[in-house]
Amino acid sequence: MIYRLINIPIFLEIGEGILDEFDRVLSKNNVAFTRPVILTGQKSSKVLEKFEFFNKFPRFYIKSNDVENLYELKSSMYGKGFDLIIAAGGGRIIDSGKFLSLETTLPMISIPTILSSDSVSSPISILKVNGVTRSTGTVMPTGVIIDLNVIKTSPVEYLKAGLGDLMSNLSASNDWELAFRRGYERVDNFARMLALLPAERLLSKLDFYENERDVKFLKDLSEGLVLSGVSMGIAGSSRPASGSEHNISHSLDKILGDSRKLHGLQVGIMTLFTLHLQNDFLTMEKLMRLYAKMSFPTRPQNIGLDKDILVKAVKISPSIRDRYTILNEFEPEILTCKVEEFFKNT
Repeated sequence: MIYRLINIPIFLEIGEGILDEFDRVLSKNNVAFTRPVILTGQKSSKVLEKFEFFNKFPRFYIKSNDVENLYELKSSMYGKGFDLIIAAGGGRIIDSGKFLSLETTLPMISIPTILSSDSVSSPISILKVNGVTRSTGTVMPTGVIIDLNVIKTSPVEYLKAGLGDLMSNLSASNDWELAFRRGYERVDNFARMLALLPAERLLSKLDFYENERDVKFLKDLSEGLVLSGVSMGIAGSSRPASGSEHNISHSLDKILGDSRKLHGLQVGIMTLFTLHLQNDFLTMEKLMRLYAKMSFPTRPQNIGLDKDILVKAVKISPSIRDRYTILNEFEPEILTCKVEEFFKNT
């Protein structure tokens, strides 16, 4: 028989107050260590101080996700006898932890203090290389622990960003199937479903949620983002969770530089635009309802995106990376008209 081996985190724990039981969680999952090192940031460090466990061990602050800085940190860790990396914070911290886990071969546990993207479990890190932000293949975490009490009290804009990042899988799935129909690549349906179904679950359970801080919503969002990250490991690329909407967001990042908006907000809004291009109006309508329930911005203007800048970003998006999407189906002039319609009608 022919099978394939896939890497996934050894354990996943999601619950309210779960960081109060950190020792028990690790013991239950047969994770043993003697000297962990904690990677965190200034803001997330204050969250960790509430939990006695995290005050016992050495702590390094991630000030930048620049690869050169991370190599310096790797050197600082050398010879200290560390046997576990605990990366606690936002995407920048967790991505740095995955990179250092790869470089040091130490196991790594991902503990998000905000839930803004699927970086919590993906084998990809967004890092700066020679001053340029790049997606870099790294490793999946050994384990993922998400305390919903911590997430519930995090800044609401990050919760919205997490929602936008997960919902972008809807558009990415359509793009992947389009690329297959046009003969550019094959679709891994296991990976595609793993990324798509959690997004569809949120759409179908809209009436069960009160708002963006509802614990039921946060649990479903947490699980969805974790599965989205795992889907990339199965596919061997970000394809299940990244399509035309991400191409536009990457273009915006390139144009806006440090004034770019939160990644999840950009891709979340662009998902509405790309679903329209894909003629997936039913999904677009459901997504608009979910966004309204969660007070998610639905217009580029809501996050300060200028029409001319968006037109420029959409025009260069088909060439931003070698990935066939719905954007490749339109001439630049038509895309400009579509952007103008989007500004006028959403």
